[in-house]
Amino acid sequence: MRANLFIVEDEMPIVTLLKYNLEKEGHKVDYAVNGEDAIRLDVARYFRC
Repeated sequence: MRANLFIVEDEMPIVTLLKYNLEKEGHKVDYAVNGEDAIRLDVARYFRC
């Protein structure tokens, strides 16, 4: 099952590693490098209602 995932992480090597491996498994991955950027995004699409 494919999932839309959202990562908030300030260390880009960790983001790169997570994003690569999750996308390799077929997931859609978005990320923010800090909390302020994460708050500005529409995160509702990452939750099932």
